[in-house]
Amino acid sequence: MKSIKTLLFILPAALSLYGQSPDSILTGSYLNSSPNKEFSLYDYSVVKPLGFNTVIQRAVISIPEINQLSNSDSLKQFSYLIAANDSVPESAKRQENIDWVYYFSNALYSRWIPEKNTLTEIPNTIGLQKKFGFTLPHSVSTGVDTSNVGKVFIDGPNYTQYQKYVYTNKYNSNKFITYKVNFRLKRGEIFGSGTQVCKLQVIKSINGHDICLTESLITVEMLTNNFKTFQLSYEYDEPGNSPLGRGEGMLPPTTIPPKEEVHDSYLDTGAKIQFRIIWLGNAELFLEYVDVYDKDIWENWFVKDRAARDGQICEYLARFQNLTPHLKYFLTIDEPHSFDSYVPVRIVQHLLDSLGSPVKLDPHIYATDQTGTISNIKVPVK
Repeated sequence: MKSIKTLLFILPAALSLYGQSPDSILTGSYLNSSPNKEFSLYDYSVVKPLGFNTVIQRAVISIPEINQLSNSDSLKQFSYLIAANDSVPESAKRQENIDWVYYFSNALYSRWIPEKNTLTEIPNTIGLQKKFGFTLPHSVSTGVDTSNVGKVFIDGPNYTQYQKYVYTNKYNSNKFITYKVNFRLKRGEIFGSGTQVCKLQVIKSINGHDICLTESLITVEMLTNNFKTFQLSYEYDEPGNSPLGRGEGMLPPTTIPPKEEVHDSYLDTGAKIQFRIIWLGNAELFLEYVDVYDKDIWENWFVKDRAARDGQICEYLARFQNLTPHLKYFLTIDEPHSFDSYVPVRIVQHLLDSLGSPVKLDPHIYATDQTGTISNIKVPVK
């Protein structure tokens, strides 16, 4: 984070959090960036006399067999706590220390509907674009005009995706993300003697060049008169996005040489992803929508095993019951840079609400427009 991740912070707003009275101005310290365990987790004698009522800090549970001590008593000195836990299964040495709320907030999912956007206020440069054919109430059609054979039917959404997971620190050597993309297709009138109906592609557009990450040929026999899913899988670590200068370091350098081209390994804002359909004729083709998501979190926990996901969240919440009513927020994925983060964060908040959790999510939203960054704001999800 940038402006918000400072040692001291003041939130000059009158807030009434979850029935707390009276309203108060939050003043506090972001503590967990210190590498000094004795200061950052257990010794608050320097912080409390400053008059702070709020801390953003790791909430540590007791694990006697490894001499891990809880810092609950220290944290309860403050009226407002924001738990900055961010250990994930890939990095936690102990299962008990996994922050499941944070982990699930790193899931990635978007649904793209032709000619529509499921998220409000998306720039008109982003979305699935129909290049020819007809728009119907719940789908789009190529029609049967053979002059369009060989042309791009659907293109877009022309947006940035993460290349890597961004657990804890985007400069860590986190794994590349495996994406799944589902095209919902059906056929209409069959009019040609051939079998090929369309080609599905995932394209990375960068610097005016298109790189095909994966593709699949769809035939008349594969389609039916009802919508069915055709899935492609891809990773976003193709040549052209190789990190230069700082991609694998633990921290960014303090200076970057003039005119040096630097790509972060977790995100390349110059590259845009397109889910493209090229119509090859022989049958009318309908598209309902395109879903895209990550394999490790969304598919495994939000599709295949939701019960296990909910169980992990329940267990995680139970660890911190002794911090009630001081604990107000859990931090999520930090400054999400892709539209794919929006739905998962909202779902995690919904899960907390459905479980009666008094603790809410506190994402730090990194706002952008069509040209780049416009602000850095902090918006609690309620």
